[in-house]
Formats: sequence, C-alpha cells, structure tokens
Amino acid sequence: MSNRIQKAVFVWTMLFALLAAVQTPAVYADGNLTGGESPGGGVPVVNSNPHGIADGTYSMAYKFLKFNTTDTSVMQDYVITPGRLTVQNGTMFVEITLKQSKETTDFKIDTGEGLYSPEVTQTDEQKNTRTVKFEVKDLTEKLKGWVKVYWQVSPTFLYDHEYDIHLTFDKSTIKAIASGANPAQDHAEKPLSEQYTAGEYAIEYALNLRGSKEASVTNDVVKHPAKFVVKEGKSYLAVTVSNKEVTGLKIEKDGVLTDAEVVSTNGQRNERTLRFEVKDTKTKIFAQFILAVPGQDKEESNVEFVLDGSSVKPYVEQPADDGLTETGKQTVTGSIADLEDHWAKASIERAAGLDIVNGYEDGTFRPNADINRAEFTTLLSRTLKLGPSTKALSFTDLADIPEWVKPHLAPVVENGIIGGYEDGSFRAERKISRAELAVIIVRALKLDVEANAQATFADADRIPQWAQAEVAAAHKLGIISGRDNNLFAPDESATRAEAVTLILALNHDVK
Repeated sequence: MSNRIQKAVFVWTMLFALLAAVQTPAVYADGNLTGGESPGGGVPVVNSNPHGIADGTYSMAYKFLKFNTTDTSVMQDYVITPGRLTVQNGTMFVEITLKQSKETTDFKIDTGEGLYSPEVTQTDEQKNTRTVKFEVKDLTEKLKGWVKVYWQVSPTFLYDHEYDIHLTFDKSTIKAIASGANPAQDHAEKPLSEQYTAGEYAIEYALNLRGSKEASVTNDVVKHPAKFVVKEGKSYLAVTVSNKEVTGLKIEKDGVLTDAEVVSTNGQRNERTLRFEVKDTKTKIFAQFILAVPGQDKEESNVEFVLDGSSVKPYVEQPADDGLTETGKQTVTGSIADLEDHWAKASIERAAGLDIVNGYEDGTFRPNADINRAEFTTLLSRTLKLGPSTKALSFTDLADIPEWVKPHLAPVVENGIIGGYEDGSFRAERKISRAELAVIIVRALKLDVEANAQATFADADRIPQWAQAEVAAAHKLGIISGRDNNLFAPDESATRAEAVTLILALNHDVK
C-alpha cells in the first residue's frame, strides 16, 4: 500500500512539473497575443491588469469631478492633460501634472487603502508645476481625491480652500507613446506668436467669476470681441472697458497681480483699451477688475478670461457710431436681433435708458438667459439705492459668495428682502426660480399680502406654499405674469427679461 502511494505521488509530481513547463499565451508591448517567446526573441510580458494593457508607456485623458457629481471640478483648471500611463509587469501607474504647484499645497489620492500623498516624480519651479505618480488597479473606477489650495491672489484676496474630488480616466483615449515622452508637455499648445503672422485679430472670450463657469457682472463694462495682436514675436490681448466704471485691471502672472498696460483712452466714448501678454488660448487668465462704486472707494472683482481659440479672425475696426450715447453709456435699440418681437422689448429698452441694465457689445441683450441669485441681488441693491450695511453677513457658505456681491448683499439681507436657505447658505450661483423672484419683489415693494390668497394659474398647485400669497399679490398688480398656456412655472429659472420687468416695477416705486 505504501509503495502504491509513493508511485501515485511521483506520477502527480511529474504531471504538475510538465504542466508548469508548458508556455502560456502572453501579451507583448506591441499588442500581439501569442505564446512562447516574442517574435523578436524577447521575454514575454505577462498581463496582470483587468484591461489587457501591455507593458509600455501611453498618454491618457482624465478628468477631475466635483465630489459625488458628474460636474467638472475647478481642479481640472489646475492640471495639464493628458496624463501618462505606464504599465510595468502588468501593473498600471498614472502620472498627472499639477499647475500652480506652489499654491496647491497638498494633493492626496485614494487608490484603495485611504488617502495618501502620491510620489512626486518631477518639479519645475520656473513653470510652477509638479508631476505626481500613483498606482491604479482599475481605470474604470472613480478615485477619491483631496486637494488643498492656499493662494494669496492679491493683498486683499486670499483663496484658501480644501475640498474632496473624484478622478476619472478615459480608457478610450489611451495611445502608445515613446518611453520617455511626457504627454503633458508634448500636447502643450503652440504659442500664439508662432501660430499667427504679425497683425491684428478679433477673438471672442468669456469673462467668468474666478473658479466658476458663471458669467461675471464685469461683462457689462467690457467690449466683445477682444483684439489680439501679434507683434515682434509676442502676442497680446487688448480689451476695451468702460473708462469711468473701470478704474483698473490687474493680470495675474506667477501668482502676482500686475496692472495691464493702458493703450488708449477715449473720454467722449467712455472707453479705455488695456492690453496684456498672452501665450495661448487654452490657459485661463486670472485677473482683477477695480470698479468705481457710488458711495464706496472701490470694488474688486476677481475674474478669469476664457479665450475661444476657434473664433480668431481678422480684426475689423468698429465704426464710431457703435450704439453709445453722448455720455458714453451703452444703449439698447430695437435693431438688436434678439429683442425683435420679444415680449419684454419695451421694458428692456426703458431699463437700459435708465442705466439699470446694459446690452452686450456683440449686439445682443440675451433676454432669455437665466439669472442667478448673486446677479439679481446686485440689481436689487442698485435699483433700491440701499446704503451700506453695518451688519456682517453670516451665511454658512460665506466663503463661496463672490466678493463683488457682498457689498450689495448685506443691505438687501438687512432689509429683509433676501434670506438664506434652511441650512443657512445663500447659494450665490444658484439660478433664481420664478417663485423666489415673486417673493423677493413683493418683499422689496413691501406689498400687503393676503395669507390665504392663491393665484389663478393653471399650475397653481405647483406653487410652493411659502410663495402662494406673494405670487397672487404680484400677479394681481400686474407685476408678474404667466408663461404660455397660463402656466406660472414656479420651479423654472427666471430670465434676464423677467428680472428686468420686475426691476422696473421696483424702480418706479423707489422714485
């Protein structure tokens, strides 16, 4: 019996040895699936990642998202894409390059065992960048991250925030590159001065609140498009602003704000043209407008220029008769394309004539664009001519409220016209609903309301209880009306046109 067992063990041992010696298919860096040695006689690369990606170096797109959302995080503005994917013995490593390295004081990533600071593989002090590297087990999974930004943008503006984020990878963009290649550098845009011959060009741009996709109110004091000039091997952006309303424009470079160069001033047309150097159209330009505010020394508005590289075309000088009145204020006329046949055309023209609102220099007023709480608060403050408030704001999201809004927000809150939400937040960037608009206007006009009053709109049952009486009162006085099919649409965002109509009612009452 013992001999039989020994023989059986010997047979099984030999069998396992033979099976182990059989060569199995392997994935090679050239993407071929084969067995034995590679066609070039090299050692086979055994794949151990779930995607079947062979050993090698690749470029790959990635995106930072706001935590637990599908919205792009502002963190995406502080990195260079695409990143580098390196596969070694089947193990995947990702490298991403951070911009504003000095200001991004800490960055952590969670690859499955909690947040940690990844390895720094490269630092460029001159460009203020650093590259970090970390292992990734599955490119289809979102990775949790955390970032800390401490940025003294100007003597009066400190950006001090830390927030959770998610990092996602786009596996479909993976492309093989040379072993030592850095896609973050290789994909850098060619300088504008090399893309275009010497001359003058027009370029469209967006002027947004710093760290946001929301349009800044400073759009009302600048002209569109801007002029971009290529001269003596350099490229400049020339922006025309309202001379009286804009007392200064500072451009950030290497974390320091510097005055833009004054090119020309036209007092009769209330214009001043400022210029500053730009190198490409992909990089956002951080800036600060200094605005003249009645009753105050000044108001600083921190913004970012976002250039539209696809809009560049030869520059054509605008004629002298550009729609400005003798005092240099922009006026809205019936010739504006997006006001023709619009229900609020007369109201908008009247509001513009009273210098309450302005049209845009691209020939539009954009009456159907949504308006947010910050923008409407500013309109309220200007129209009601409220004095400075002595009470400090106490909203839980005070750090997220733009600085240019706070001087307008404080007196509006103090007068009980606008309040916060149940959690104590103000939510400056939230689109203002038609129900909220009705309540705010009724409070501002100090109208008497009947507690149990109800509006006669077809969707009156959808009007929140807290807005029922105010909507009824505003509708009864003809201040607010419904939309098509006698619908009030309480939850839909209010538009610029609707806001102007209500602001006119306020302006009449103030006078």
